Amino acid sequence: MTIKEIAAYAKVSIATVSRVINESGYVSPDKEQRVKDALKELNYTPNFAAKKLRSGKSNTIGLISPDNSNPFFAQLGRYIEDLCYEKDYNIILCDSDYSIEKENEYINILTQHQVDGIILVSSGNSENKSLVDSGIPFVTIDQDIKDNNGHCISINYEQGAYLAVSHLASFGHSRIACITGSLSSTIPKQRLTGYSQALYEAGIEIDESLIVKSDFRMEGGYNAMKDLLARKNPPTAVFAINDNMAIGAMHAIHEAGLRIPEDISVAGYDDIVFSAVMNPPLTTVSHPVSNLAKTILELLFVNMDRMNISKYAEMYVNSLSIKPELIVRKSTGSLNK
Repeated sequence: MTIKEIAAYAKVSIATVSRVINESGYVSPDKEQRVKDALKELNYTPNFAAKKLRSGKSNTIGLISPDNSNPFFAQLGRYIEDLCYEKDYNIILCDSDYSIEKENEYINILTQHQVDGIILVSSGNSENKSLVDSGIPFVTIDQDIKDNNGHCISINYEQGAYLAVSHLASFGHSRIACITGSLSSTIPKQRLTGYSQALYEAGIEIDESLIVKSDFRMEGGYNAMKDLLARKNPPTAVFAINDNMAIGAMHAIHEAGLRIPEDISVAGYDDIVFSAVMNPPLTTVSHPVSNLAKTILELLFVNMDRMNISKYAEMYVNSLSIKPELIVRKSTGSLNK
């Protein structure tokens, strides 16, 4: 549907339709309403490229997440979408499925759509050249890309994992398993480092056989826990690097006829919405998602506006305080001897 066809339908000039769409110039209330009715009835969709050519922006932001089925990323996406809506921006949501190849493909697609900015929740730890080459302002989470168009938000996942595992060790557990994800990306590596550091400081020797790699999903956590429980000397506590896998592990424990935490303690990471309603409620690590979303958008809009980026980056680094918090619930405790 073209502006010319809209004008003919509303019986106004093409210039009138253009002024209504772009909110520029005076249009009488009667004509404005006729144009708006025509746009609605004819299901008119603005052309992003043409809009950007006229105004210099498309009012669209791309968000690339590694797994939109994960409640943590879904919640983050929802907060970002709500904040963008308040600023009259649209979101194009992409799921990379933890694939660097899909991540690069989506960056190219978003570039073709001429989005004003890109938010990348990284799938890996290698610098994404496609993002730099796009020339589009961006913010990444946990991928340090040195470029004037963007900034990286780094979260101390290592500290969060350290808090969870130290909590388990404080109950006297010495066989503490870790269900991790693919170590090709930054987040699992940092959380595994925090796990190892907590064991070291508690005087517990690291048993590599108790570190089981999974796929970040509930089914993966379930299968990893079944593997651990089938061993001759199973763990008395388990730390899963995300709540999805922790919940899957809890299912496997219940299925085996064991009690949580009397027979085995479980701790997770992310504090997704389901954690508090599990039986028993899951002990986990939290990063306030609403604060994270707000920080991401503030930084991205500064980049998009090209407003003294270096000064804002310095202020941002100094003021960023999204610290991990251990949420202690009933899934952790001493063994029932």
